[in-house]
Amino acid sequence: MKILFVSANLFYTEPLGLMMLSSIAKRQGHTTALLVLQSDNIIKKLSSFKPDLIAYSTMSADLNSFLHADLIISQWATKNNQKLIRIMGGPHATFFPEIKNELMLDAICIGEGDLVFQRILTKASEQKTIQSIPNVIGYNENINQIQKELISDLDQFPYADRNIYYNARPIYRHFRLRSFLTARGRPFHCTYCHNATYNKMFAECGAIIRKHSVDYMIEEIKHTIKKHPPVRMVRFADDTFAYKIDNWLIQFLEKYKKEINLPFYCLMRSNTLTEEMAKLLSKAGCCSIGMSLESGVESVRNNVLKRNLPDPVVIKSFEYAQKYGISAHGNAMSALPAGTLMHDLTTYTFSRNLKMGLSSFGIFMPYPKTELTDYAIKLGQLDPQKIANRSFTRDKSPLNSYTEKEKNVQLNIMYLGSIFANLPDLFQPLFFRLIKLPPNLFYKIIGRSYVLYKFYRNIFPGVIPKNPLLLIPFYLKAMKYLLYQKNKKIQVGHAKNSNPIENQKIVYEN
Repeated sequence: MKILFVSANLFYTEPLGLMMLSSIAKRQGHTTALLVLQSDNIIKKLSSFKPDLIAYSTMSADLNSFLHADLIISQWATKNNQKLIRIMGGPHATFFPEIKNELMLDAICIGEGDLVFQRILTKASEQKTIQSIPNVIGYNENINQIQKELISDLDQFPYADRNIYYNARPIYRHFRLRSFLTARGRPFHCTYCHNATYNKMFAECGAIIRKHSVDYMIEEIKHTIKKHPPVRMVRFADDTFAYKIDNWLIQFLEKYKKEINLPFYCLMRSNTLTEEMAKLLSKAGCCSIGMSLESGVESVRNNVLKRNLPDPVVIKSFEYAQKYGISAHGNAMSALPAGTLMHDLTTYTFSRNLKMGLSSFGIFMPYPKTELTDYAIKLGQLDPQKIANRSFTRDKSPLNSYTEKEKNVQLNIMYLGSIFANLPDLFQPLFFRLIKLPPNLFYKIIGRSYVLYKFYRNIFPGVIPKNPLLLIPFYLKAMKYLLYQKNKKIQVGHAKNSNPIENQKIVYEN
């Protein structure tokens, strides 16, 4: 079978979940390819590859792009009399299984899809109906009828198929960073994400947190370095790389230092980055970390976001990183429910005082069915119809508790905050003047350019190709990714009176 994976966009970080599924498909003898909605011509890709199965990997933030793409794909299949199986996995399918009926898909996968995908491909190859598979809502099934499972043995799967990524974007072969997942599952219950819901969904399926063996991880990294050079740095993409110092971590870091010995980046949490942890990570080669702040106001961080991180813990964690030579990237959110503009300005100042390698700032966007979105609706600060219709943009806050002037200031904090957070006190009065001006494209471009610069100087040093023939197109692709508007308002569903094939350039070419 020919399997076409569909992703909204690509950047420097490999789409590991999709790559793992591709390796599973190839092990079963199938052929795979990747379609990127942000930049590929859908019709050309369909016509040249002629897939038998379409596999969407979808996040809620990118849903509108997938809705429109599915219209194009379905009409292409009808026009060419091509029998096409269409399935969807990823966060959106997991938390919004109604998408199966909305798009009339053959099946959707909730939760982990590795074993699921093997079983779907077996049934599809044998031309059998897709049903009675754990974690799959298939033909004539609903979520209440299916069995759920978590995968306990992560080592049973082949290494991620990086070729599908590099074949789709050859320029990223020269990007000298490679990403890996050492574990699955996350125990925290922050109100702005779906982890708490996910953990409840799979609570009876075994341990939520599961790890690859040390040997598997070391061998996968060695294999990747050999097969996909050049590699100058390793990125561990786990939501939290280490929760505590245990036997697995000690053994892994000792072997990593001895057998890999490359600088690495990982994601941590302030309450897990103790001084002992920072010292251990640094000794093994950790040169940078991501450690989100989210809010500089303790009451908001802990009562609204449920981060359970007091100010002293946050401050100490960044001090430990600095003490042991680890450059930290921390992100923060503006425009939170029950918040104020003063909270946002306090967050900027708090973040700046932590003296990170890179401070970045975003604006709260309400994902449906999260506790924080429900809280905003309960407060009357968010119109639930906007969520249902997906009719908000990804820039300005959709909350009605902020004035337009305040929303403009929040936007300017997002654009300019990273720059001024690294500048001396002398420049701070200028920052507070500039953010009162109307937001503009210059702010956005200079802000995004600075974030890129700091990422590749402080957080991922040495990974950018120095050849100008590679560097310039990489920068342009990066800026397109950062400036891309994901949440275009489009027609939803399979309307018969539309012709998306003729109009696809309007949607995807910016």
